[in-house]
Amino acid sequence: MLKNRLSVFFYIKSKKKLTKCNKTTSQIVYNNIETIKKIDMNRILFFICSLVFVNIIFAQNQFVIGDLTYQVKTNNNVEVIACDTSAIVVNIPASVNYEGVNYNVTSIGNDAFQYRLNLISINIPEGVVNIGDKAFYCCGSLSSVALPESLVSIGNKAFSRCGSLDSISIPYGVTRVGDYA
Repeated sequence: MLKNRLSVFFYIKSKKKLTKCNKTTSQIVYNNIETIKKIDMNRILFFICSLVFVNIIFAQNQFVIGDLTYQVKTNNNVEVIACDTSAIVVNIPASVNYEGVNYNVTSIGNDAFQYRLNLISINIPEGVVNIGDKAFYCCGSLSSVALPESLVSIGNKAFSRCGSLDSISIPYGVTRVGDYA
């Protein structure tokens, strides 16, 4: 009955009619593998191109001055998104100039100073309105923080696990203090 190859019957649905086709197993498997390879390669290529494009866009909106990395949020506003791990005392400026453009520092991003174990003191300037989630999380040596009167929001766990931070004065204008801040 079966000679050198296995015969497999399958049906193709076309216009409400089932058509019986006879193909060998190897032909079916080969055709399906080739189709899967084409689809997967197209998806992989699209994914890689997307990542490259996103990285190029974000890289153009980030810059480093001194120990701090900034992310452009709007035309003239930036957010501090990272700090050099060796920084001990950080004075965030109210504004920065990068490539001839002046930017106002208006926020400190999520995780910006997270795990900066050497950080002892941070001065946050007037004009900063938001401190993101876990912005200073696990800064074990942090003992001094100066918050500006312009501050409106402090994110979740912003100062959580800062064992050396005995007290912090929260400005009157703060309307949101996140969980475990």
